Amino acid sequence: MSITEFLHYLDTHNIDIWVQDSELFIRMDTNVLLPDMNKEKKALKIRLLNNQFAKQRGWLVGNFGEIYCYQYSSNGHIFIERNPDESVNIYRCKFDLYGKPTNIKGYHEGISFSEAYQKAKAFLDWFYAKNPNLKRGPY
Repeated sequence: MSITEFLHYLDTHNIDIWVQDSELFIRMDTNVLLPDMNKEKKALKIRLLNNQFAKQRGWLVGNFGEIYCYQYSSNGHIFIERNPDESVNIYRCKFDLYGKPTNIKGYHEGISFSEAYQKAKAFLDWFYAKNPNLKRGPY
């Protein structure tokens, strides 16, 4: 079972999971069976921390951390997308008036989430410096 499948299972069964002080906590009813994820415990913690980190900075987190999206202008978005091996790809695109993606530009593939976030932040710093009239949220 992948980390995403595990998190989806927990969500479906109304089981809460979080990381606090480097420890993994799960709150659930006693009559629900919990799949074994001991081998993936470290990766699970990292995923949960990535999700929390991104949400705190205004990113949308989709499918339990499979994709992260930040809207930096009225039609511009930057994405961090997770691969099956837990590495990520980063790209940006714009959407036309009909919601069709255009001008897709890939930046990096197969890097860590922290590297991708730093590259996204560098792009956003550059973009907002070039467009000071745009409203700038936390990122």
